[in-house]
Amino acid sequence: MQMKEYLSNIYGSRAVVEIPDIQPTKDYNPNYDYHADPIAIIYIRSNLRLVTDLQTCVKAQQSQAYAHKVKLSNLKQMAETIVYVQEHGYDTREHLQDQYQKISSKVQSAKSAFNAVSAELKVTNMTIKHLGSYYSNRRVYAQLGKVFNKKKYRQEHAQELAAYKDSSEWLKAHFPDETLPTIKDMQAKKESLKNRKKTLQSNYEYYRDYEKDLRIVTTNVDEILGVDTSRQNSKQHEEELS
Repeated sequence: MQMKEYLSNIYGSRAVVEIPDIQPTKDYNPNYDYHADPIAIIYIRSNLRLVTDLQTCVKAQQSQAYAHKVKLSNLKQMAETIVYVQEHGYDTREHLQDQYQKISSKVQSAKSAFNAVSAELKVTNMTIKHLGSYYSNRRVYAQLGKVFNKKKYRQEHAQELAAYKDSSEWLKAHFPDETLPTIKDMQAKKESLKNRKKTLQSNYEYYRDYEKDLRIVTTNVDEILGVDTSRQNSKQHEEELS
């Protein structure tokens, strides 16, 4: 399909589509600050097909037929999208979509790993708490078997005995072989998990932000190219159900 026919389909057959001659005069310069001057990206030569397609569509939208529809802020947003595509080397829309899917998968993996360590850290903190309670109240519990007036003793040490019973049952459930770790070992494990959690959190936030950028860019690319994502998503959903 010719680009003129393609743009006619995008904007309607009754629209007058004028595609200006595209004669970029400069090659892409990685040292130039295109984020400060995003409009410049529209007029650079690029070896990426997606970039040239986006340039063509943006320029067509800036022709007299569409000048009243496109605001300066929208033009800058479109230009920023082209800057991102150029800087990250996405040659086709499919390439961009594939990367988005890969990063989305990494986000889920990073989140799962972070949640797993968080859960383990929570159990470790509970273990330290119950070990402390178990050892500090064990003497009170042991003394119960030696006193004559057990009823009075239970009343006088009700809080300690209840804490011992609660911790003992919790530890037995988590260490069924009754081999209890030391508090020192659990504190060392806690520090290791905290460091691991911090690393995984940074990893998760990196991929989360990366995914957010890609989601915005893919949406902008589809809008510039006039891709009907609603029909594509519906078709993909039907294929997944079949």
